[in-house]
Amino acid sequence: MSPAARWTTAIVGLLGLCVAAMVTLAVVAGGTRGRLVVPDYDQRALHHGDVMAQRDRDRALGWHAGLAIDGDDVVVTVRDAGGQPVTGATVEVALYHRAAASTVLHVAPRAAGDGVYRGHVDGLRDGIHQLAATVRRGDATFTADGWAER
Repeated sequence: MSPAARWTTAIVGLLGLCVAAMVTLAVVAGGTRGRLVVPDYDQRALHHGDVMAQRDRDRALGWHAGLAIDGDDVVVTVRDAGGQPVTGATVEVALYHRAAASTVLHVAPRAAGDGVYRGHVDGLRDGIHQLAATVRRGDATFTADGWAER
């Protein structure tokens, strides 16, 4: 084979490998497991003013929430502005795994004492989860969100 034919074959071969790699990446990226679609993104956008008003109420209330995952449990620790535990509240948490954002899990953690609320979640995967908690006590409603890893 002549040197020109070898160079032509090498270049065509490399271009072929590049096309095969791009097709493979497009197929993998286009699969449902690779997508991160934020649940209710359109509704969040439509109600952005409500979300910002709730954040203002959260700041005025002064509560703080720690969100964590412990094994198969979601743990929410709620403290007031003075650092005291918030007891007697109703807590709801929605969470999803970053690799499967279309599967939103819901849990209503129960009081475990000292401002800690714990709830078991079936189907919890290993990895990073987005959590959004709503805490209600009397007329007060507090929201918190964050990331936690299992």
